[in-house]
Amino acid sequence: MIQHLCLTSHGDELLDEKDDRFEAMRKKLSACGLAASSIYKFVVITPHNLRSNDHILLVNSERVCDAKGCFDIDRRLTHNVLLGAKASNIPVIEVNYGTESGNESVIPLDWGSSIPLSFYNTAKELVIISPGRTIERGTLFNFGKILVKVLNAAPDKIGIIVSADHSHTHLENGPYGFSPMAVQYDKAVMDFLLNDDASILLNMDEKIVEGARPDSYWQLLILAGILNSVNATHDRPIYGTAGYYSMIVIEYKIKTENHS
Repeated sequence: MIQHLCLTSHGDELLDEKDDRFEAMRKKLSACGLAASSIYKFVVITPHNLRSNDHILLVNSERVCDAKGCFDIDRRLTHNVLLGAKASNIPVIEVNYGTESGNESVIPLDWGSSIPLSFYNTAKELVIISPGRTIERGTLFNFGKILVKVLNAAPDKIGIIVSADHSHTHLENGPYGFSPMAVQYDKAVMDFLLNDDASILLNMDEKIVEGARPDSYWQLLILAGILNSVNATHDRPIYGTAGYYSMIVIEYKIKTENHS
């Protein structure tokens, strides 16, 4: 059952305790980790693991690892997510590497997952989800709703981490150049988060998404579906720019009774 939900970012700056610009974000992420200290199983929705434009990918290796260590993949829960999505004709596939099982069945842990997870000391088992970027908006929204149903049917306490950086075109000398759409996109995201209004995302002008070049839009559509299906409250999101790109952190309080 879902008992924790946090929208995080994954900029390296969040790990630099000497960078005072993001102290408030680090404190909020630490608070997210503390709030989830009784949870060991987390679903991470990330833009930076294995990717396919037209499918939602679910990691089904035995483990995911980086230089700091490994996490186990909950393969049964991952497969249940697959079955739930397929039953609604959502394009989703499981991905593995090397061997079907055993020590060689390992996929690298991406930075979109590892940086937020560094604030979650109790995390041991994961479900890792990477949404494709050409999937219809309503399909990703519906996947979020299905995800809630599957996770709430599980016996374990589960936390959800939605990993997302936002506009990447805030600076002319950044890797993607400058676009006035960066500010428009970030404003729309903040409006969505503050008002819990999925229509802001579902009806967003494609030119804004293209100009802003975010790493968040597709995960946010899934988040919108999740929020449509849980009873959650939140504080004001924390926003900041790290040079050419922007980050947001918001913690949700999940109430015991969920609605469909």
